[in-house]
Amino acid sequence: MNRAAVFCLVANLIGGTTYVAMKLAAEVPPLTIAFLRSLVALPLLWLVAAATGRARAPWTARDRLLLLVIAVPGYAFPLFLGQLGTTLSTAGFASILILVEPISVVPLALLFLREPVQRRSLVAVLLGLCGAVLVVASGVSLDTSTARAPLLGNVLLALSGVMWAVYTVACKPLLRRHDSLMISAHALWVALLPMAVLLPLEIPWLRPAFLDPFAASLSLQQLKSVSSPLPALCGVLYLSVFGSFLGVWLWNVGLSGVHAHQMAGFIFLQPLVGLFLDYLFFGQVPGWITLPGAVLIALAIVTLCRMESTAEAATPGPLELQAEPD
Repeated sequence: MNRAAVFCLVANLIGGTTYVAMKLAAEVPPLTIAFLRSLVALPLLWLVAAATGRARAPWTARDRLLLLVIAVPGYAFPLFLGQLGTTLSTAGFASILILVEPISVVPLALLFLREPVQRRSLVAVLLGLCGAVLVVASGVSLDTSTARAPLLGNVLLALSGVMWAVYTVACKPLLRRHDSLMISAHALWVALLPMAVLLPLEIPWLRPAFLDPFAASLSLQQLKSVSSPLPALCGVLYLSVFGSFLGVWLWNVGLSGVHAHQMAGFIFLQPLVGLFLDYLFFGQVPGWITLPGAVLIALAIVTLCRMESTAEAATPGPLELQAEPD
């Protein structure tokens, strides 16, 4: 197993655990959670960068444009649209439509990155997709008599999946010139700005009165006193440290050593981990079709882990400096 595959694996394992943390922090409005987790993670990234003494390559105009793409439409917007889509639709449909992300990575990577297609990696992605569909179907009830699934909510959920894919594809060129840690830190800093603009939608005492009807029309959860502060605090802290700090950093590290379309195969691990932890912590028993789904995902991950690192990323190791001077 190559080093890059290990980082991809760990990053997506962490991503799968964040669903439990989101449930623990459920009393805190989702947009507020997104802002807080990014705000806490940002100084952690800068502290590690300062402690490791990472050298900095000059940022070209193209680099800054790519950074803006991964920070705003690739990170801040999908956090907002995903939470809003779940509010307007259901968590069940959100679990299904999140699969739009890895499905979108493959064509976007082929179109914009001109990545060489390896048959084994595409087979792995297809195996992972089939397995993830089975896993999600085993844990989601789509009873149309009770589930509300307005078109707008589902469109926003699907759009958020496409935007998460934009992060992966747009980040790949930056990783050829810049260190993964510095990219993570800069992206979070830029992403905090639009999230700060959206935050008053959930905080009544910060929101201008003329925005009240708009916030009400979106059915956004409003910030108020939390009845169980300790679980909510633990959930937010976990999302900050493991989701937005360690998870984002390791994602970029892993991505520096694999093609973007290969990363898509690892993403299918997330719903499997989330379903397992849902059973472990909340007693939600999955259906029997989880087992064949898990086997397919495992085959996909094993296939991807056995592949050699891409030649494009083979010069520096995943934790070494990626930047090159002009």
